[in-house]
Amino acid sequence: MKLQRSLVKAKETAPYYQRVAGVLKEMEVKNLVGVRDVSRGRGGRSNEIWLKIPAHAVLENAGIDWRRAKKLHEVKMEIQDLKRQLEKRRRG
Repeated sequence: MKLQRSLVKAKETAPYYQRVAGVLKEMEVKNLVGVRDVSRGRGGRSNEIWLKIPAHAVLENAGIDWRRAKKLHEVKMEIQDLKRQLEKRRRG
């Protein structure tokens, strides 16, 4: 819902499933991503997609400092751990 509102404000349309699937298929043909179908029983079928090239190569090409991003992720994880500990103390 939030995504649709932001797209409307930006006067853009969301990419169609077929378009996204086409891009992913191209990336699979170029051996950049791996894809496999997974059956989850009553949960239905889905696709698992993973990157076959190192993530830092993609981030560097996009102009993102992956070392800094990694540090930010570590900080976020520490904050989440502290929040969990605080919740446990409040309950206990």
